[in-house]
Amino acid sequence: MLKKFSLSLLLCFTLPYILSENDVTDSNFEVSLSENFYTQIQFPQCSPNLDSLKIEFEGDYASTSQDAGNKNDHKLLENQSKTLRDFQKKIIDLKKKNEHERLLEVSDQALAFVNDSHIFRVRFLKQYDPTLLGFFSLRGYRMDFLSALQFTTLSIINLSFEAAKILQNEELTKKWARTGLKFNRWIHKHRGCFAKLGNRLNVSAQKELTIVGGNLCHLNTLFESIFAESLALAYMNDLEFDDAINFASLSLTAIQITPESQRAFKSAAKQRLNNLARLAYSANQNKNWCLSYQAFDRALKLAKEVGIEPLQVWKNLKSEAAENYLPTNESQWTARYGMLSKAEQPIYFPVKQVPPKYPSQLLSRGIEGCVMLRFDLTVEGKPQNIEVDWSTNKRLNRSAIRAANQFLFSPPYNGGKPSGVENARTVIVYKIDSKKSRVPGYLPPGCE
Repeated sequence: MLKKFSLSLLLCFTLPYILSENDVTDSNFEVSLSENFYTQIQFPQCSPNLDSLKIEFEGDYASTSQDAGNKNDHKLLENQSKTLRDFQKKIIDLKKKNEHERLLEVSDQALAFVNDSHIFRVRFLKQYDPTLLGFFSLRGYRMDFLSALQFTTLSIINLSFEAAKILQNEELTKKWARTGLKFNRWIHKHRGCFAKLGNRLNVSAQKELTIVGGNLCHLNTLFESIFAESLALAYMNDLEFDDAINFASLSLTAIQITPESQRAFKSAAKQRLNNLARLAYSANQNKNWCLSYQAFDRALKLAKEVGIEPLQVWKNLKSEAAENYLPTNESQWTARYGMLSKAEQPIYFPVKQVPPKYPSQLLSRGIEGCVMLRFDLTVEGKPQNIEVDWSTNKRLNRSAIRAANQFLFSPPYNGGKPSGVENARTVIVYKIDSKKSRVPGYLPPGCE
């Protein structure tokens, strides 16, 4: 009997930020958006001093110490992981039971535990040896042990944030959003994520940067965009428009660069649209006519892109801003992709995927695997010159190439026009339908 199989395609991109904390994230750590950084990179035409913005991009602190990692500390981290996952399981169970107040109590206990653990401690991170505790797959991404625990912490915070929203408690919602950003800042600073943003902005670092936690950088931005969006709304409602602008800009940056936002464009576009509108309104209230005009202009174009009828007030406020601001066309912003992109790392994603034919010999023997393909993309989004970069089993290669010949991608845009891509990559994963393969994030051995 023929076994069922599934196809997965993985495309990887990146994301960002700043912070000053040399050890554990504790309750005294403050979130800050220094020098309007994200607003400046979102709206360079409104930031004349952007070129003079001096930023030191730091890499991943993991394994940077001259001293060898302490095996006892790694063993302790392994034990701490069990406690953290127990907390996570309990919190998920409370969510299912709709016991939101109790959930928040347990989350407070979980974070108190995290603050006393090695999970967010720089001294441990510098001596951390990822090979001692191994790697595994998390949501389809290869993840080292410590990165997974840091992401688990963010997951707990996000569940708490959602519970606070369900309870309609504004103060608690703001508290958990701030807490989420606090931990995100630590990750961005110490796991090299901010350096990745430097790459996106074509800012060269003084030295090559090792990013052990690269996939963590990738995943945590999904939470970051949500937390920042919530704070932008809260500050706008509190008439604190400077903060509203900064947090909206941070959320825009985060959501634009996540691969998920490109794959699920319409849902991500609605989040971007909300942030643009809030930013534009806040700028209007501050009489920042450049920001107000540019943000409303983007909101109107993005609404058209996704087929949403824009509010008349957006058009009115854009016109008001135009009376006080002479628009420029210096930005490479596009409605679909936003403005953050890099020629060396273009954003492309599949719009048509044809399942490959699973080789019968491998299927009958229950052999799974994956194939990394390298190819060039035409401006129409068609793969050309397809080659196998690597595979777990060469008997999968021919099937993968034949399938990829029928794929269609959305090409990146440069200056508002579609452009081709050299050395594009995608992974075709061959999975046999089973209880094991249905676990979220499951990848066959060797595919991590």
